Amino acid sequence: MTYSPADILKTALFFATKTENHYFRLTKFAEKLPNTKAEDVLALEFILTQGLRFTFDVRHPFRALEGAVMELLAIAKHDFALLPGNRNENPLPKPHNMEKRIMAAHGKAREYLKISASLTDVYFHFTPSQIMMASLFIVDRELVEWYVSSKLPPTAARDLKLKLLSTITSCAKMLRAVNPFRTDEEVATERKEMKPLGRKLNKCRNPEKMDLVALQRAKREGDGVDEKVIKKRKMEREKVAKEAEDLFGPDLK
Repeated sequence: MTYSPADILKTALFFATKTENHYFRLTKFAEKLPNTKAEDVLALEFILTQGLRFTFDVRHPFRALEGAVMELLAIAKHDFALLPGNRNENPLPKPHNMEKRIMAAHGKAREYLKISASLTDVYFHFTPSQIMMASLFIVDRELVEWYVSSKLPPTAARDLKLKLLSTITSCAKMLRAVNPFRTDEEVATERKEMKPLGRKLNKCRNPEKMDLVALQRAKREGDGVDEKVIKKRKMEREKVAKEAEDLFGPDLK
């Protein structure tokens, strides 16, 4: 509630273009966004960097999904199954019409990662690879079960496979709570519900952090804004302490 999510999104998106080697010139990037200037994007740059602890290579499920799909397609196009250390000994039969199913599952799984994962609590409970597998599991359960089995050597205990599938199933259940394939009417209804929430959020925000561009400019020019804020808060604490002392008397010696 300190910083506007819409403002953070712009800065995060600009960071992502650089992290993923799709560099955009800042001025051109800002032009693509409504009511946005270059300084609006940069105003949250250091704050977001601190929040990320200067770790820009974020392990997102999207990256895991692309790797899994590439591996599955390689298996589908060649006459072998992925069995670590045991490829030539009784490989698992591949699922029927595997290549077509992989491509179909890929597109649908991306929607779950793009929408459902962002609107549920999966990121607090599961790893990126587990979230990726759960998104595939929702759209093609047989394919994922085969993929998990192909990753385990024949000597692996059955309990390990059940444990993995149990975790994936739990994550999939949480993802299903938000349907990514919504109608235009459902999307319009959600946007309508978001407007009053946005107004409430705006009232709850810290007024001292509303204009980040002005704060950044003042800090750069060194007009002592930070010292003013610190002094104001100190005076407020002293006022509250004095009122408490007047009400209950001084501390006992």
